[in-house]
Amino acid sequence: MASTRCASVYRGEGTSHEEALEVIETFGKYVIPEFDSDPVVSTDRYRATAKPKFAAFNREPLRITTLYNE
Repeated sequence: MASTRCASVYRGEGTSHEEALEVIETFGKYVIPEFDSDPVVSTDRYRATAKPKFAAFNREPLRITTLYNE
């Protein structure tokens, strides 16, 4: 997968708001799909295979009393 930053592809200096939106839309529709054809977001894949760092809670947490819930 190519690693190109969007800022290095497009600099919005001197363009109108409509032109900037058109560039962003074109980039999202045509450029990104050419480089990223995987429909699953990589973060979702990492989360699905992650192992928990800590054990799950096996009891109710302690009740904390403050002046707002006395």
